[in-house]
Amino acid sequence: MTHSFIDDCPWHPFASKNDFELAEHILRTHLNREGRDSLFKVLKTQAEDYQSAYTINNESDFKEAWSKAENLLTKFTKETLALDFRGEALKYDVHFRPLWEWTLNLLSDEALSPLFVWDAVKIFQLDEKTNERMQIFNEPWTGDLLWEVQSSLPPGGKPLAYILYADKTWLSSFGTAKGYPVMACIANLPDAIHNGKGWGGGTVVGWLPIGKPAWINFKRVVWHKSFRKIIQSVAEYSHTGYAFKLPHSGKVIVIYPFIFILSADYEEHCMMTLICGTNSASPCPVCLVPNGELQDLLDEHPLWTTKEMQDLYNLVEEEGEENVFWSIARSDPYKAVSWDRLHAYHLGVFKHLLLRLLEHVGRISGPQKCAAKRNLKHFDNVTTFDFGDGVKFEHMSKAYSQATDDKQFKNPTSWKIPKVHTQQHFFNDIIAKGATKNYNTKVNESMHGPLKKAYQIQTNFKDVAEQILMTDHRYNIIMQIHQQIERQKKHQEEENDDLSEDKNHICQNQRIGTLDSKAMLHSLQATPKDPHTVGELENAFRSDLAYGRFCIWLGRFMTAFIKRVDEDAVAQGGFIKYMPDDIIQIYQTLTVTYQSLVNLKESADLLHCSPSFYNHPCYDGVIINTDKGAYIGQLIQPFEFHPFDLTVTDGGEHWKFQRDKDLGFYCLRAHPQVFSQIVSIYSIIRGVLLVKDNSSDLSNGQDYFVVDTIDTDMFFRMKRLTGVLKYRNVASLKKD
Repeated sequence: MTHSFIDDCPWHPFASKNDFELAEHILRTHLNREGRDSLFKVLKTQAEDYQSAYTINNESDFKEAWSKAENLLTKFTKETLALDFRGEALKYDVHFRPLWEWTLNLLSDEALSPLFVWDAVKIFQLDEKTNERMQIFNEPWTGDLLWEVQSSLPPGGKPLAYILYADKTWLSSFGTAKGYPVMACIANLPDAIHNGKGWGGGTVVGWLPIGKPAWINFKRVVWHKSFRKIIQSVAEYSHTGYAFKLPHSGKVIVIYPFIFILSADYEEHCMMTLICGTNSASPCPVCLVPNGELQDLLDEHPLWTTKEMQDLYNLVEEEGEENVFWSIARSDPYKAVSWDRLHAYHLGVFKHLLLRLLEHVGRISGPQKCAAKRNLKHFDNVTTFDFGDGVKFEHMSKAYSQATDDKQFKNPTSWKIPKVHTQQHFFNDIIAKGATKNYNTKVNESMHGPLKKAYQIQTNFKDVAEQILMTDHRYNIIMQIHQQIERQKKHQEEENDDLSEDKNHICQNQRIGTLDSKAMLHSLQATPKDPHTVGELENAFRSDLAYGRFCIWLGRFMTAFIKRVDEDAVAQGGFIKYMPDDIIQIYQTLTVTYQSLVNLKESADLLHCSPSFYNHPCYDGVIINTDKGAYIGQLIQPFEFHPFDLTVTDGGEHWKFQRDKDLGFYCLRAHPQVFSQIVSIYSIIRGVLLVKDNSSDLSNGQDYFVVDTIDTDMFFRMKRLTGVLKYRNVASLKKD
């Protein structure tokens, strides 16, 4: 099968792959002119075939190669605004990629083209308990706003939805230099792409000037006139439509671009909507809530609307500033501004709660007690910190979100602030625009890092905007070429790969289990003693009561397990016996894949079973599915015993499960390891983050807390488990 988008020379416009790799190496190692000259000299002296392998031989060749490559994508341009302020002519430089030209770069990519979704959809799932349909909101096109916009288009018209982000950032460590990037992505691409760091993800499309803080109203004028330069290329087509031939199918569609989401923090939302902000009579960018009622989330208030604001502007046109987003058809900035989880919670409410909490626990010290968990940052100490990274606050909030009670503070915090009020709108945002990941600023704020690095390493600290944006532009070119090379490589592998039926069968069975609970062994890393037989395993862990009479318990488990699969596989009254010299393989990691309750997509947990994981014992918790219902436990040891994959589990007095009345935590109590059990990894649903309760009475067993805020799927599963487990003992699983 021939793929037209597979380029035989994917490194073009570089003359060869060697030239491309050399240019990339120089870019990523930040070599200056002197360093580049030295590299060219070394290559000439060390490589006998250098002249035939490279066409870049010196600085002149290097600049010429990049000059050609820079035209591969839409380049930045600079325009100067001349604005009058109190009789003084002020000039401001705006750097931008014309938004429509950048859009065509993506639309014209033959590999990306089939991934665009051009029609709004509504997804429903049947609730088995109520027999009612529930609407699912996930991708941007599953929300009601895109449906509403497409319904307003001429017959056959297709909406093209922009997600725009803007925020100032410090470029220098000493806080002396700032940048003001504007980033864009297209919501018609799946969230894995538009939220990703690859081609098709968020891209810097503009660099705004920064006005003086004291010039509050004039700053708004500068902002909107500057932003107009970025989006003005889209304005015409938002009204007339743009006929575009899809490169992957040849079909012609008429596209109508519009501003779908404005992703930013509260201060930027005020700028985007041209409201006065915190101290104004109505400080919310979405509704007309009075300033004194921000803490009351039950009362609803009239919404800002473009029509009403345009009518107001027409009355004071000479003194006001027109909102730049009014120039784009079907783009309502008051609907586009979106509740931001990062700034509202982790850098907002939780940051305030943490500071108040530390007033009470600041003198308490000790080693960290929270177990290691994949994708969760860990802190040796949170009683003192000097970071402002919202992601760090987010990860702390997962463990501390329910541990505060404002009533205990001598001076209770006042919640009459916009960041508390704005959460009143986040359900409406989900219904209109899909899940919060579509407009969370966390993705875009992570892109500040490369811009800061470019400032610190690849500029001379003068006229830095042009230098930073040139570096960013080159990285985008490198990224796209790499993606083309990977496509070519994958295509060649597919053409040359003639798998036998046996290999196909192996591939199809690499994952085991059902849709509800699939699991597979992830790593072949063995434990330090590396036992290879059942006897060696028992000897290696003879001091651990979990491995007592291991051969017998393994035989009983396998007998019962096989009988459930095939009653005739074991003779009546028969019993499977294992000998000490039978081969067994021990593992320290296990990957469990499962269907998320949030978006019905496949998710994965990487579970660890190690006596020393980053210098700490790590035995992850799990939810297992049994004939008697779901149980929560802790892994002891995954092992493979052909032809079955098994896990040693903890037994004994079953874990007591109940919910803490004061803090809302889910509490578990372990039972002695002497009663350990063996389960199949087929039965593991997903991992669980368990935290020891250091105040528990060990004579009755170690108590644990279940952290249900680790992710949304876990939160939902604990809600389901509560009714089943609240008054029932729960078996546990542990590791060696």
